[in-house]
Amino acid sequence: MTSSTLNRFYQVTLNAISAFFFVIAAYVNLNDPDPWLWVSVYTIAAVLNIFAMFNRIPQPVISALPSLAAVGLALAAWQIVLLSRNERFIDELTYGKLSDDIWSFFETEEGRELGGLIVVSLSLIQNSTESRRQSNLMSFLLKMTTAVLLGAAVYALFVLQPLMNQKEKVAHCNNAWAFSKTEDGIEMM
Repeated sequence: MTSSTLNRFYQVTLNAISAFFFVIAAYVNLNDPDPWLWVSVYTIAAVLNIFAMFNRIPQPVISALPSLAAVGLALAAWQIVLLSRNERFIDELTYGKLSDDIWSFFETEEGRELGGLIVVSLSLIQNSTESRRQSNLMSFLLKMTTAVLLGAAVYALFVLQPLMNQKEKVAHCNNAWAFSKTEDGIEMM
């Protein structure tokens, strides 16, 4: 297998896993207090990863990817500000009541949103460098970082989110996977 074939295989795999994750993230955010924002963010990221799998991202979109990533990072910075203003998080951080591991910031809405924005932004940057055929050490490190953070996000969504729901009883997260059919259509439980 040549280096370029291996690189392409890795890229397609990363895009497929990213697209799948972003579709699931969009779905579980349908019952978020601000679903219009988070469903849009994750759906756009999923669509871009699907296009990238087939090398079909239009040139104007490729040119816009760094700007979209900058917007995502700006929103992530805003989430850090919101997280720093969360009294419960600051109290628990100050008095050592948060979990003793790195996952503790997922116990707040702002922390979960921050994690999602970082993964989306890295995915956009990574697809931008790949679409421009920039194969160098920085591109490789970006792919590795995206893959590791994507793995962490999948772990957080499927393992930590149910544990957090048991502990925190966040109303809109407790039924993240629950929907019921009504006469008017599908309704969140």
